[in-house]
Amino acid sequence: MRERKRIREKRYATLNALALALAATFVCSALAWAQQFNDEGIEKDPGCFYIRTADMNQKGKGTMTVTVKSVNTAEFSDYDGERQVKLVEVQGGEGGVYVSKPQLMVSDDVDSNYLNTEKANKVDAHKIALGGMLYVEAPVGGSPPMLDVLRVPIHKTLNLNIVIPQIPVRVNGQLTGATKPAADIEDVKADVKHAQERLAQVGIKLNYDISVVGDEIPEVLTMKDGSQSTADSYVPTADVEALVDAFPKLAPNVIRVFYVGGISAGVIANGVAFPEYIPCDPKFHNICFVSDMVSQDGRVFVLAHELAHLIANEDHHLDTWNLLFWVVSVNKFEGTKRLTSEQGKKMLKYPEER
Repeated sequence: MRERKRIREKRYATLNALALALAATFVCSALAWAQQFNDEGIEKDPGCFYIRTADMNQKGKGTMTVTVKSVNTAEFSDYDGERQVKLVEVQGGEGGVYVSKPQLMVSDDVDSNYLNTEKANKVDAHKIALGGMLYVEAPVGGSPPMLDVLRVPIHKTLNLNIVIPQIPVRVNGQLTGATKPAADIEDVKADVKHAQERLAQVGIKLNYDISVVGDEIPEVLTMKDGSQSTADSYVPTADVEALVDAFPKLAPNVIRVFYVGGISAGVIANGVAFPEYIPCDPKFHNICFVSDMVSQDGRVFVLAHELAHLIANEDHHLDTWNLLFWVVSVNKFEGTKRLTSEQGKKMLKYPEER
């Protein structure tokens, strides 16, 4: 029994080749990068780890198979199918040490589907529900197999208050006098789903509510008042100010999102955010706008991108794989959808340490 306990402790100590804590492998913001992911053409991701185990009873066998299964604890149902992961014995030393190829925890179907293709055969991907668990069952020390549980903690919960105002209706280019909601609720829900998946990377759970209101705004909302804004200040237009002022101030952990017909910010924009680094009236901070003028495929990460500006309080990122890269891409694994560990640290401090 003591030897079995020692093996278990050793497995916990060595599960992650980057010396990460077992319970924090996926979302801990202090994770180091696994450079080999980048070298193999797979973007840097703080959710990478290895399954590593030691068992002298398995010495010299060459390979070992472990069973991995994801569970969504909120519903206590299978979230991702059970799969077999092969570990290869490490050469040298006393033997009996087995290590998997890189493992990656992902938060959406796109990642999972991509990583199951031949193009990504150098990693195993496991879809994890935030707040869920990953079960790893290994034949260590005989029967029954050893069972380890990798938890995916929720570090912070934030809330979105989404407002959809009315915009004018045109028929054959002519205004009709009627109005319609600036965005379809189902499209907005799809945007929120992608934002939830992106923020799950850093342990943030995102709740939301949606309100369709009667307030009418222009077809294209011009964001900046060029006559008043200077190099040291950003003055939103009267239309933007009227829209913001029409709704009560929210609690610090609530972000307001306005869906509008179109956005002009010097150029036609997909979205605009007012993080605290922008020099403007504080009443505009922690508010963002998303344009419905862009197709659903083209704006899939726009809401997530604008929220990242607010929560990380950061400007655009230079790396094309980053969620804050200035051009937001369609939904593909190579797209702009990842967050760095440093961004994660900042986000987990929001809004308390602003």
